[in-house]
Amino acid sequence: MQITSPNDRRDEDKDCSDFTNQKEAKKYLLPGDPHRLDPDRDGKPCESLPLR
Repeated sequence: MQITSPNDRRDEDKDCSDFTNQKEAKKYLLPGDPHRLDPDRDGKPCESLPLR
């Protein structure tokens, strides 16, 4: 049985409201953008949030 911390649970659906800044959201920007954090696909997730 593998134990993961809440911070490592990238399989859970995330929204921009789950993050406080873009740097934090970038950790969840995965290939194919399964969390839909980067709708314009420019590599910058959650652009409405502050950078840091």
